[in-house]
Amino acid sequence: MSITVFNIESAASAQEFNQYMMNGGLNGGKHSSGSGNKKQHIITKYYSNGCPHCVHMNEDWNKVISTIMNNYTPELPNHNLVMANVDVDNGISSCDKKYIPDSYEYVPTIAIIVDGKKVSEFQGERTFQNMLNWVVSNEVSPLKKIKQFQDPDQVQNQDQDKKLKPIVMRLRLMKPSIMNGGSNSNRNNSHSNNRNNKNQKTQKRKKWSLRYKRSINCRRPRGFSQKQYCKWGRKSNK
Repeated sequence: MSITVFNIESAASAQEFNQYMMNGGLNGGKHSSGSGNKKQHIITKYYSNGCPHCVHMNEDWNKVISTIMNNYTPELPNHNLVMANVDVDNGISSCDKKYIPDSYEYVPTIAIIVDGKKVSEFQGERTFQNMLNWVVSNEVSPLKKIKQFQDPDQVQNQDQDKKLKPIVMRLRLMKPSIMNGGSNSNRNNSHSNNRNNKNQKTQKRKKWSLRYKRSINCRRPRGFSQKQYCKWGRKSNK
């Protein structure tokens, strides 16, 4: 049981796809003819390189393919699933129509093809979550979940968190613990030291002498202190 992705964008890649199907790739090596074989499911995206909508949805569609390949498996035993990206300008004309028919009216079109017939077509806004939900919950979808789904972006964020966690733990160990008996005394000592420093600074500040006050030229005061003195304190201190 496996999921195979084909990018059919040229005659050569189309022939490779046709050969895979002729060799019974969807049925675990069994040829498609015969009543005892399983149905052939192909999830197909029809696109054109000149279509801006196709280009816009390409990143989200690739995330859908990656999520399906990592989290799902074909539900039927001995049954493989093909996801085909078909270029309608260069690849589809060389595809065998019994596998991928010309059953599209516009691009981009996403459809589920069973035994050469389109049985379901995606309708709605082409976002990652919408397209994924349509593929995996469709009534004709052959997929079965094999593990809990995780968004690729979410997995990347979790990996980054794991890398940051040891750094955060080291930073926490560097801080003094509240449970440590000496931590409170250290804090009290630091507060008392700050008060002493402030008191020492205030003691170091000296008043202006009368001689210094008389030397101030209030027509051209120097600095903020002299400006304030000339504006408010000169009369009272004379």
